Amino acid sequence: MLDSRRRGGDPNARPGSVAPSRSISHRTLQRIEDRLGGNFHLVRGSFGIMASTTLTSLAGFLFYVIAAHRWPAGQVGVATSLVAALSTIALIAGQPIATTILLRIPRAAHRRHLLHAGLLSAMAISSVEAVIAIVVLPSSVHEVRTVGLGALFCVGAIATSAGIVLDASSLAIRRPQLMVIRNASFGAGKLLLLAVIAIPAGLVSGPVAVVGTWAALSVASCAWERHKWLAAERVATEADPVIDERGARRAGWAALRAGFGLQVIGVLGGSLPPQLLPILVVGILGTVYAGCFSITWLVGGLCFMISPAVCQALLAEGSLHPDELAKKVRAAAVLSSAILAVPLFVYVFAGNLVLGLFGHTYAVHGTTLLVILAVSAIPDLITNVAIARYRVQNRLGAAAFVNGLIAVIAVGGAAWALPRYGINGAGWAWTVAEVAGCVALLAVAAASGRPSRAYGDTVGARS
Repeated sequence: MLDSRRRGGDPNARPGSVAPSRSISHRTLQRIEDRLGGNFHLVRGSFGIMASTTLTSLAGFLFYVIAAHRWPAGQVGVATSLVAALSTIALIAGQPIATTILLRIPRAAHRRHLLHAGLLSAMAISSVEAVIAIVVLPSSVHEVRTVGLGALFCVGAIATSAGIVLDASSLAIRRPQLMVIRNASFGAGKLLLLAVIAIPAGLVSGPVAVVGTWAALSVASCAWERHKWLAAERVATEADPVIDERGARRAGWAALRAGFGLQVIGVLGGSLPPQLLPILVVGILGTVYAGCFSITWLVGGLCFMISPAVCQALLAEGSLHPDELAKKVRAAAVLSSAILAVPLFVYVFAGNLVLGLFGHTYAVHGTTLLVILAVSAIPDLITNVAIARYRVQNRLGAAAFVNGLIAVIAVGGAAWALPRYGINGAGWAWTVAEVAGCVALLAVAAASGRPSRAYGDTVGARS
């Protein structure tokens, strides 16, 4: 069932309410909205995601600067590998659900039940995955099999998956500020906590400090965002009639299940390779090279967060207004390209200076890799925008095919190239995979006989 008052405008506006007096910030936003017109919420959501990711990345940058100077490279390698592993678990559990929520919540009648169905599913899946991961992770990170670090690893994975779902839910109701605040508090909090832990010498190992800090701040920030999201939703729906809670819960689970299989394939095909590559590196080259690779990938991640951020906003806005999809796709491509130009230029011409902040070892071993990663962000942008369009159009098979191909080539190519070319081999495998994804887009376009119906029309109402 659709809530007609959410089809356009502010999906959180309350019918019959009297607009309060506007603050300076509200008036500024109103002027920006007047200038951008129909693209306002796409731009606002995109910048909200990018601000959130930038704050997290900046905090992560300083976070690993502290870790790299406080603990040996081997311990940093173990810690970054475990964080990559728990992040991979969270992506597997949370990202397909988050993409479904981005596509469905904008037009759903009772969104609270869909959110709770998504949170419960993500937390249950991630808890099982975390236990399995503890058993199968390589012997080079055997510390995770101790009770204390293993428990922190599980909590971190579960809370991170919940955060992915909550951030998507905030974006879907056009409240990206909740996501920004959560990630800012997560980044700043874990930075301060690690700095405190690093002061006494020899009391806490690097893996316990890094994973424990990550877990603690993930739990705290997720609890805050869920509370604020529910408060915003209560305000938006307080004029609604009393609903059948049991029926609404069933509807939430049904909305989550629809088309979920293809969503899993498509989303994980795009999300898993960046998380699996550090694990491959630690397994093939060892913890020291894993530390260099992970730090370089962390820095290069600024390029890879731009187009996915814009495309997440495109999912929500395209689903809310499927008739304006072509216009929003063009705006997403232009916005992504304009922002990407800045970090790409810096990394190509001054990447060694950036990596040098972590230490001489990281600059020596990671500069070439950083250039490779920066260049690969160009085909990555093309595939991300195209796949977001496929998802809004309900062409989930096409999205799954392209992302699946990229994943197979990236992971398989890295496994082949790492022993031969070192950490640069993983960068080349990733680049080749993205170029292959662009070629696959041409094949999909050639095979398309007619345009598909919009997602909202087929369902009736990325991950």
